[in-house]
Amino acid sequence: MKTITFYSYKGGVGRSLALTNIAIRLSEFRKKVCVLDFDLEAPGLQFKFSNYAASRKIEKGIVDYIYSFVVNKSIPKNIDDFAIDLYPSNKYFSDIKLIPAGDVMDVKYWKTLSQINWGSMFYEEKGLGVKFFLDLKKKIFDEFKPDFLLIDSRTGITDISGITLRILADEVVILAANNRESIFGTKKIIKSLTDESHAILQQHPKVTFILTRVPFTDTIRDKEKESRILKNIENEFKVEISTTNIETLVIHSDRRLEEDEKPLIGDDYDDKSISISNDYLKLFDKLTNDILSAEEVEIFRKKRLAEREYNKALSLKDHSQKILAFTKAIELDSTQYEYYLKRADSYTKTKDYDMGLQDLNKALDLNPNSSFVFEGFSLFYFEQDKFENALQYINKAIKADANRAFPYFLKALTYSNIGNDNDAIVIYKDIVEKYFPESDVVLNSYADSLRIVGNYSEAFKNISKAIQLNPNEALYFGTLAEIYACQGKHDEFYLNLGIALAKGITADQLTSAKDVYSKFADDPQFIAMLNTYAIDLSEVLNDNKSRKE
Repeated sequence: MKTITFYSYKGGVGRSLALTNIAIRLSEFRKKVCVLDFDLEAPGLQFKFSNYAASRKIEKGIVDYIYSFVVNKSIPKNIDDFAIDLYPSNKYFSDIKLIPAGDVMDVKYWKTLSQINWGSMFYEEKGLGVKFFLDLKKKIFDEFKPDFLLIDSRTGITDISGITLRILADEVVILAANNRESIFGTKKIIKSLTDESHAILQQHPKVTFILTRVPFTDTIRDKEKESRILKNIENEFKVEISTTNIETLVIHSDRRLEEDEKPLIGDDYDDKSISISNDYLKLFDKLTNDILSAEEVEIFRKKRLAEREYNKALSLKDHSQKILAFTKAIELDSTQYEYYLKRADSYTKTKDYDMGLQDLNKALDLNPNSSFVFEGFSLFYFEQDKFENALQYINKAIKADANRAFPYFLKALTYSNIGNDNDAIVIYKDIVEKYFPESDVVLNSYADSLRIVGNYSEAFKNISKAIQLNPNEALYFGTLAEIYACQGKHDEFYLNLGIALAKGITADQLTSAKDVYSKFADDPQFIAMLNTYAIDLSEVLNDNKSRKE
């Protein structure tokens, strides 16, 4: 576990944001990260992780953990009781463990913090402060097994900053703005950290210095000016600090942060022309060069490119183009079952069933008990009208995850296509009541099955709601027309069929109710309406087509 403390002598230099960017990048590398908010007087690190969802509300944190030791004279058994999990919106990232300061929204937090006597922990004869915090670090390692522990330290020269800098840190990132006060305090801290006589554990943390809020421009003159500023600061350090083992980096100012202070690292910001994002990437490389191998970085690079190709494929409409993009993604990263699953769907849509089946089997090898993979198989067979095979995999999908609604919908559709509408109706009713009361797609399918069994009043109720939810869908007016036709209401039938045709209903969609339209095969008005919209009656009445929807 590598422990890095982020510190600044003064606030307002982007310390917490820098930590957040590094934590998110590590999460993107699927590293296990624990973040400790030790800025106890101005906490709130959890607000920086806007694309991560907290596992629960913060009720206690590190302040409560320390309070239990100082005031109650007992060390809590588990540090996990004082932590929360942060779940990323991007499923390819790893979770982040956060040990917050505490529930800062509760006045009790501030009272608890005020009752901690830091001096007694470290300066009294029997003070156990050092042992306590070393035990804390060990607990974090034992319970969470993180690759990295990132600590957000309090500003200034205090007991708290001493804990995070001297006792806990393997490496320290010190940030400062280019003003005399900030540089003065930073020199004092670095000199103290590198002074042999001040070492607590017979070792010194490695120090990285970052000059922040530096204006960014592309002009040669401004770049020369920036170089002179850095040189002057480095010379000041050399005069007052004995060691030269300090690296200096720059994080430029960014006007976007004035509008919304958020992380600026990751796929959306890896364009090297975006200055501040590139600055964070340089810092990341610096902090991980002894942890991440060249091979690991290359694998990560390919995974990122693969994810881009995958997302590109999802946005395409043409399935031949989708297949090309999915193939590029798979060539870059062959470990993601979703890539094969989505390519299989495109192969199925283009009727390349052999290739589709190969991809489905590969997806199954990668994720052998996935409801989504079984669902993929069921859709594969459903598209080929192999409904018995489809049902077998639908049941497997439901068994693998009984809480997903779509397999139930697919099961109802399959029952409808094999003429088992009564069983389909039972499932549709359950889906509407439990999962999708506002789904126009489900309501339309439900209405169609109700029509077939002769329950016209319920069919009318459901298709009316579907049309209310989505009045632009041609298919729904077709379903309504079919209900009226079965009731012998021919005027209403023609009215709604006309609306459906005008909105673009297709011959394939009409085929799903060929039992209705076959009764109008010799009706001149019906034939004339189809001809007006260039629909061939023989296609509508094609006996080789199923009722698929």
